[in-house]
Amino acid sequence: MTGGAGLRDGIPFWSGICRKLAKGVRMSLPVLIAGIAIGHAPGSAGATELWLSGVDPFVRGVMRPGEPSDYTDLFKPDAPWTGAAARTAVFKTSTQWIEYAPDAALTRMFEVLRNRHIALAMEGLMIRGEAECGRGVEGYSSPDAIRNAALRIRRLGGELAAVAMDEPLWFGHHYEGAQACRSSIAEIARNIAGNVAAVTEIFPSVAIGDIEPVSTDAGPGWTDEIMQWVDAYRTATGRPLAFFHADVIWDDRMQDELPRLAGRLRAAGIAFGVIYNGDPQDDSDIAWTDHAEAHFETLEAGGRFSPDQAILQTWMARPRRMLPEGEPGTMTHLVLRYARPPTLLTATIDSGRAAGRLTDLAGRPVVGARISLVQPEDGRSGALTERRLGGTVPQGAARAVIGLRLDAECDCSGDGEVGLGAVTYSEGAASAIAVRFPPLGEAQARPSILQEEAIPDRPLILNSMPFEVAPDQSFRLSVTMRASPSASQSGYLAIIFLDAAGREIRRIRLPLEEGEIEIAAPTTDVDGRFSAAVPTTARRLRAVFAGDAHYRRAANAAR
Repeated sequence: MTGGAGLRDGIPFWSGICRKLAKGVRMSLPVLIAGIAIGHAPGSAGATELWLSGVDPFVRGVMRPGEPSDYTDLFKPDAPWTGAAARTAVFKTSTQWIEYAPDAALTRMFEVLRNRHIALAMEGLMIRGEAECGRGVEGYSSPDAIRNAALRIRRLGGELAAVAMDEPLWFGHHYEGAQACRSSIAEIARNIAGNVAAVTEIFPSVAIGDIEPVSTDAGPGWTDEIMQWVDAYRTATGRPLAFFHADVIWDDRMQDELPRLAGRLRAAGIAFGVIYNGDPQDDSDIAWTDHAEAHFETLEAGGRFSPDQAILQTWMARPRRMLPEGEPGTMTHLVLRYARPPTLLTATIDSGRAAGRLTDLAGRPVVGARISLVQPEDGRSGALTERRLGGTVPQGAARAVIGLRLDAECDCSGDGEVGLGAVTYSEGAASAIAVRFPPLGEAQARPSILQEEAIPDRPLILNSMPFEVAPDQSFRLSVTMRASPSASQSGYLAIIFLDAAGREIRRIRLPLEEGEIEIAAPTTDVDGRFSAAVPTTARRLRAVFAGDAHYRRAANAAR
């Protein structure tokens, strides 16, 4: 995550800078060090352990030379993050910062973390680079770098509670760029074993876990490889992974994928964590933290899934500031947003009246909350909703198009309305590009909202202008759209990858889903209950609580 290709000169084997891709109740430090993650077994009931990690001055100086950093301000006596610090169990920093920060900066950091009862973790470049392969590749470091980092922590008075390995499986086994090693899974495990032994000799209680990318586009084979890696690591080091952190390529399908992976890892006794972040193309700090918040609110909605560890982390250009906690768009403010308790919302509809109740997960009422009652819009009017799709560009791909298919190239048939607004595409940490559709006719531009109708037996095939893609890069597609309820059975939107000759390599679909319009907005009473008159013609009604400073978002269908 703190890697890329920018630190080759003068820093042997370091990866560069950009990775590819109260709940939050703090546990006591002694318990944490004895078994990071958790004072309860993986997947059992209990508070999620909250980790915080930002871009340190060394890494930011390489990413964006000359840009100021308030990272070290976290460790001043009067630093404005008292509330966020009280909810943070672990603070994670980079291997590079441990090696190159001034002594005084590290000594102060260790002292403040200790006084605040926050454990120290290091994101470790744990693969030993001992030949040309691996030089400049993320996850690799010079042979003695990890041992020297651990020794420096001890010399300056720190206590290393955890090491999160920086994607050794992905970069050691799968990475195909310059200086790739493409080692076997067993070879990577044996390589890492030396660094594991070195760190545990210095800090016997250290918990060592792994970070790896997780994408719905990777398929079940990737999960199987992760489990093979888990076994290989145990065999080579004589100890199990303490935790696994998912570096997620976010899209709308991740709600199903992450719980499945968590189940397999928890069954092996490994704590499961999720890295919550924004998008590389976010053009403001608030946009980045809003996206990060949307990710954890969606995944953990209603208490249906809780990771053992939640890692609020950026290795991107944004957000630019860690402080203060009271200002939206900072990392410490995001800690407070995560620490809000989830909510449960029930709703019923009968004879022209909708009613329901909003509570926390313990059943305590949420009072004075605005509840939005919404129903599907017709696809021809109303607001556009952002939909996102992520994955990895397939090998051999040179270009791509965005395709709309209605009653065509699918096992589907029906009617409905679809409106498309802004469509953007990005890869890695690069800025997003706008995807354009061809004009309707000579010298006639497309409207800002492209409106199309599905008509049975009249197939519609519409492709955007092609744009260039880079194989093996992570990608994100963002589409603003609206659709009528019946449109979901009439077709789909897709990103279609093409080779240099224009032949299709792969097609990844994004289902058409309807938008919504508000028809009433009652407020909850002292028991968390609400009631409102709605049209007797109202159908498929949903109740939505948008969340506030004290509680997370919730939504449910009225039945």
